[in-house]
Amino acid sequence: PDRRTLAVYGALPDGRLVGQVTGSGRAGCLALLDPSNGFAPTDSACGAAVSGDGLGAISPDGRWLVVNGRADGSDAALLVDLSRFGATVPVHPAGPPLTGAVAWSSADEAAYVDGSGQLVRLRVERVVAGERATPEPVPGTDGSNRPVVVVRS
Repeated sequence: PDRRTLAVYGALPDGRLVGQVTGSGRAGCLALLDPSNGFAPTDSACGAAVSGDGLGAISPDGRWLVVNGRADGSDAALLVDLSRFGATVPVHPAGPPLTGAVAWSSADEAAYVDGSGQLVRLRVERVVAGERATPEPVPGTDGSNRPVVVVRS
């Protein structure tokens, strides 16, 4: 990626990458990057208020992206519908901000750890219906012993 690329969240089934690039006068825009053409953006969507922390991941089927950003005036995890990528892309507030890796267990369920060290289980159908995921405590963990989400490779 070039100097305009701020983060890469993963690959789509067709090989294009989903990332964040600098926008004109904006903190960053989501973009589809073409690795066969020097990672040049082929399309971008600057309407989503995506954070610049680089955290996020694409669902196994390439349909969804979970990424940090802002929704309703506060920091949040966002669920982005990549199947309708364009100048504007559908974004749904999904839950509290993520602090590390996102593990997709299927094409419609993901888990991550929030800032309080609790596990957040995100279900796409619920988030799309307007319900935000809520954190759950993990037995045996506390502020000094936080859970770690392991991502399959």
